[in-house]
Amino acid sequence: MPFTYKSSVTLTATKTKIWSTLWSPETYKVWTAPFAPPGVDGSGSQIEGDVSKVGNKIYFTDGKGSGMVALVDQYKKLDHIVFKHIGVLQDKKEILEGKEVDAWKNSLEAYYIKKSTGKTWELQVEMTGPEENEMTKYLQDIWPKALVIFKDLCEKEETKKETDRPKRKSKGSEEKEEVTQEVKKKK
Repeated sequence: MPFTYKSSVTLTATKTKIWSTLWSPETYKVWTAPFAPPGVDGSGSQIEGDVSKVGNKIYFTDGKGSGMVALVDQYKKLDHIVFKHIGVLQDKKEILEGKEVDAWKNSLEAYYIKKSTGKTWELQVEMTGPEENEMTKYLQDIWPKALVIFKDLCEKEETKKETDRPKRKSKGSEEKEEVTQEVKKKK
């Protein structure tokens, strides 16, 4: 039976921040750690390939030579991207046919950034495939964990930017600050 999985997270961050957090190799390995936890050997979830062009081959790997092989099926920067899974990677070798691939082949993995309210955006993740199996059940358990980390990455930086901005002062508060500084100097 075909499967569909949908999840979303509301983010207080810019579209640019959301997009770069999704696809920058440095942040990708952080938010996707629930799929392939980092190891002391430098392994962990990784993305290899240029996601910015339809038809490009992309490898979603565990850093040890295993993972998924996909093609960029649709792409609009800062809006959406859809990957079409075409095979698996085992021992750094592509497997595009056979029982290891059949249950997953032609599955779609889509990411959409939609306007929510005010300064917020919603990241929608959707996966569809030919049949429900152990892998799809696993993904349904893991995606919520990855999205919590993703939200933290996006919003942590945005919050930091807000607190790093100099605060505007009224003329009266500037005078009070000068007075306070003068009093401290006299002591």
